[in-house]
Amino acid sequence: MFIWKKSDIGLYLINMKGNVRHILTIFFICAFFSSSIAQTFSSREASIQLVKKGDNELQFGLWHEALISYTNAIETDPEYAEAYMKRGQLNESVSRNQEAISDYNMAIRLNPVIDIYYNQRARLRILSFDYYGALEDITMAVDMNTSNSNYFKYQIDGFITLGMYDKALNNLDSINLNEKDSLYVLQRKTLIYILNNDISLAEKSANLALIINDKSYLTIDLLGLISLKQEDYEDAIVWFNQAIGLDSSQYLSYYN
Repeated sequence: MFIWKKSDIGLYLINMKGNVRHILTIFFICAFFSSSIAQTFSSREASIQLVKKGDNELQFGLWHEALISYTNAIETDPEYAEAYMKRGQLNESVSRNQEAISDYNMAIRLNPVIDIYYNQRARLRILSFDYYGALEDITMAVDMNTSNSNYFKYQIDGFITLGMYDKALNNLDSINLNEKDSLYVLQRKTLIYILNNDISLAEKSANLALIINDKSYLTIDLLGLISLKQEDYEDAIVWFNQAIGLDSSQYLSYYN
């Protein structure tokens, strides 16, 4: 038979107190995190529902009510990136650009791996004449989602806007665009050649674009610019008039 000594009993009780304290500590920590996770999940669900409410209100043109719903969603769950993105899009649509850029910044800070967020902020930066910032954002979107051909197009347009013609031409020759994008490629090349004063190449690519689609406003306008560069003003006016006839909403042909 095993007989306990007083010293053994003392050590046992001390160890038991330590174990009990340890067990209680773990219990309270687990209880705290369980409660915290449940609360976070509940807040996220409530925030998602408020975003859906805002989306529905927008469909009926109730933009003020939608703005309140998106704001309530953010206040309910300040870590929900989508709520900031939705409010940013609404702010942008009503020309509250500073508020929109703040919302986009927060959405990207909370969830920096969503390519759509960068694309959205890039569009707003273009409107704010922050072309370098826009190009940086769209390049991030390209790196995250190489299957979206529109991102490549936006990036090329960014290169052209910033005068990076060699990079734009290199991308036009190297990216894997669909056959239906042939018109886009030829039009962008024509524009670059005009800007580089390489009129013979511009004329060649513009005529190829014309064969693909002779009703494209942009191709006709580019042919007008080529005639303008050649100082053939009568032909230029004919081309610009034709471009305006195809799309009278394009201010550029009136300017040209």
